[in-house]
Amino acid sequence: MKYYAIRFRSTDDLHRRGDIQYGDDNALYIGQTPECQVRLTPHPDYADTCYAVIVRQEQGDGWVLLRQETEAEIRVNGQPLGIAHVLRHGDILQLDRTMLQFSIEQGQRPTTQYIAHRPSLGLRITLSLIVLALLVSILWQIQSHLSLTHVFRDEAQSIYSIQADGLLVYRGDSLIAEEPCEQALVGTAFLTEDGYLVTARHCIEFWLNMEDQLTPDTLDIPSPARWAIRAEEDTTLRLVTQLTITAPDGRTWDSITSERFTTDRSHDALYDLGDRQHAYTWRSVISLYEKRDCELGDVAVMRWHEKGTIQLADTNRQVQQGKEVYSFGYPQSENRREAELAWREGKVDHLSDIRDGWIICQMKCQPGFSGGPVFASKQRKQVVGIVSRRADEETAIIPVSRIHQLIQQTP
Repeated sequence: MKYYAIRFRSTDDLHRRGDIQYGDDNALYIGQTPECQVRLTPHPDYADTCYAVIVRQEQGDGWVLLRQETEAEIRVNGQPLGIAHVLRHGDILQLDRTMLQFSIEQGQRPTTQYIAHRPSLGLRITLSLIVLALLVSILWQIQSHLSLTHVFRDEAQSIYSIQADGLLVYRGDSLIAEEPCEQALVGTAFLTEDGYLVTARHCIEFWLNMEDQLTPDTLDIPSPARWAIRAEEDTTLRLVTQLTITAPDGRTWDSITSERFTTDRSHDALYDLGDRQHAYTWRSVISLYEKRDCELGDVAVMRWHEKGTIQLADTNRQVQQGKEVYSFGYPQSENRREAELAWREGKVDHLSDIRDGWIICQMKCQPGFSGGPVFASKQRKQVVGIVSRRADEETAIIPVSRIHQLIQQTP
């Protein structure tokens, strides 16, 4: 029985010199498409192209090389290939950057066909270095995550998720409206060793953080925000949030309301918004236009029924510029909290000019980290602030001094 073998005479990105592809009566396609039995290194001008095919002669027992791509460089024994060439034993085929030798063999055809796609030595070294770098990076991240969660293992047991489920509107003691949250709003809270549950105020009074949904016409504003506007004009109205708080061990409390928290309204800002036809006033704890002292009011504290494991740093504790900080929280994914507690690491970029003002960090926190604790040391493991707001790569931290001030006002 007569058959042929294709031996690679050059080394390229896909082949090593000496690799063999056996053939018989079947057509052998050479090119860059996945259907080609002999794959060539991709060329920018002929991407996804079949260069040529080797087929048996219609009459006789020989084989013919037929061109498939009109522009590709194909040579046989150094001569450009026209349309077809009857192949002979020992012919050298050059297709772009790959050189093959056609050999006619006699005897029983091997039962195994193969083509070994091996990168060149230089490419293999480059790929090996890339894989090694990726492995080192992955191992470093795993080790960093394990070490950080291990360091803050006890503190992590007192970091809870907090979710706003709905808005209740009261006039005096009478419930006049109930608005469910169309999208669950998730934040983070933590429990101190003295038994205080601390979070960001906009996590429990979620309408305070809806400034991106405000429009001149109040009819186009979502219902919770419209009630917030009405409450500023009608002091007999009272807005209460229904909350669900979940501990890391799965325990859940769903009968908590925002009224059980103590907040400080002395830093709130009132803005005159709308236009001449639709003027209204909006209250915010996160400035609409520029950095203001109102952001320092984004803290809420309540007395909890048990004590936690998190220690607050002293009021006079100063966080230095360039200092590494670590925040913990429950990232919000598709309007639901993720099951596991996550952490982010960053550095203090600068401190505000306001006395006991916020701390701006180069740290990318996802939605859901609001209200989460921020630590500035793996050794002392004391909270130096809480996450208030985020913008691109920056995160604003409210200092621990504000938490101490609010705890003093909490029954």
